[in-house]
Amino acid sequence: MTFTHHFAVLPGDERQEHLIDILLSKGHQVAYDMPLFNLCEAAPVVLGGIPFKFTFKELFLADGQLFFGGCLSDDFLSSCKENNIRTFDYMDDKELSIFNGISTAEGILAEMIQNSYFHLHNSPVLIFGFGICGKALAKRLLSLHMKVCICARDPLARAEAISLGYEAISFEDLRFRLPGFLFIVNTIPALILTENLLNFVHPECLLCDIASSPGGVDLEAAKALSLKVRTLPGLPGKYSPKSSAAFMADCIFKNLI
Repeated sequence: MTFTHHFAVLPGDERQEHLIDILLSKGHQVAYDMPLFNLCEAAPVVLGGIPFKFTFKELFLADGQLFFGGCLSDDFLSSCKENNIRTFDYMDDKELSIFNGISTAEGILAEMIQNSYFHLHNSPVLIFGFGICGKALAKRLLSLHMKVCICARDPLARAEAISLGYEAISFEDLRFRLPGFLFIVNTIPALILTENLLNFVHPECLLCDIASSPGGVDLEAAKALSLKVRTLPGLPGKYSPKSSAAFMADCIFKNLI
């Protein structure tokens, strides 16, 4: 296959637009404003967004191409492998994951301030998960004098959280503790807040879910209970797209194989 460009940038959020500008500023030929079929045929390196939302069948990738994207599904990865298409998941780059966690935490803060009935100071907040995003968020919320509690299955994660000045609870304690939180943030990519648990959530609590689809909150049950839920994938693309695109570009050039 004869390529006409160096990179092909697939549609996505604002990060993709800024990524195009960065690549062009470095003198690269970039394909972007054209149908998917033409995009995928235009360059040896195809750049998807974070999180990546297309299926393999929607694209027209060819043998030997290199594909970048964030939160790539197992089905997508399997199809790429079967068709000899190399892949790189942005989330496998530890540096980018840390920077993405910072942008995500700032985005959650903005959402909490805009959408809650309460100010943050002295308000109790529960964070599900203590990975990169959970840690970045907890640190910022504590600095704003919130009462931060971490819920994690791993006892070592809970111990680390306690050592850093947070409260920590196990999932076994949830039912009794849920009514006391005015903010809940889920970072775990699994159904956490089931219908049964949602019955114990404070009626004026703001729930923010940053987990990839299908998320960690039973949305139908939450709606039936009139709970306020914000599903928030891709926060860096909404609140800091230019900074996030710069981190993505660094990751791309570092991992070109």
